[in-house]
Amino acid sequence: MDFPVMHSEYYFVDDSYELVKRNDAIVILRKTDGKLFKVPEKEWHPNVKWAPLRACMSGTNFAISLVLLVFGTVAAFVILVTSHETRFPISREGIGVLLVLGVITVAVHEFGHMFVLQKCGRRPAGVGIKMNYFVFPAIYVRMNHVKLLAARDQFAVHVSGLLINYLMLFATYIVNAVWLQSASIQIGVLYLLLGVFCNSLPLLDSDGQKALFSVMGWDKPRTMRIAPKPVKIIDGVSWVVVIATCVSFLAPAIKLIGE
Repeated sequence: MDFPVMHSEYYFVDDSYELVKRNDAIVILRKTDGKLFKVPEKEWHPNVKWAPLRACMSGTNFAISLVLLVFGTVAAFVILVTSHETRFPISREGIGVLLVLGVITVAVHEFGHMFVLQKCGRRPAGVGIKMNYFVFPAIYVRMNHVKLLAARDQFAVHVSGLLINYLMLFATYIVNAVWLQSASIQIGVLYLLLGVFCNSLPLLDSDGQKALFSVMGWDKPRTMRIAPKPVKIIDGVSWVVVIATCVSFLAPAIKLIGE
């Protein structure tokens, strides 16, 4: 099965540069200093002999990954909305369980990214911490070279952490429900499942957003004025989520001050 990408991709390699062309833009890796940057196609050397960029991931595996991601996201949503613990109350013991499960979840998530990235012939540059939209903390693998991969491979790298998290959390949820029946484990899994579910949505610079952008050939530029319309809409919805989250956290404090 051959699953076509949404845009044409080509590459060129010589002793000084590695280039990947998508649509009307070129991603450039300068080998002398390892710097990665992007320019419009018309601004680059006119005598480059392009070759088709081949993906490591087959069209069949791409389709399977997409189906699994959708299934995991829908299943997580169903579990969350049907849970008897509507507010996820947590005890002191539950906090310890949540921390342990959280560390494992983050570790296997980042391992998933790095494993698939290396399978595609690239190496991560390290691990960092950032604040998405100045509000949401995130641990991430630095993998700028993912932009030199074919769209299907980029998708695989971005969703690999999500898929392994869903597999781990669903398995833990089932084992606990059938055998362990621990309230602390159940609450911990629900909290983490909520986080993975949110990371699957195409908002807030999430893995889901990066996966969507990779197959659609979209980029998030430094200034949104030149961004494609769908990217502007996603960014606008993301800011609505940020504002709503801030208000939900600040509202109790403001109410307390008013009293």
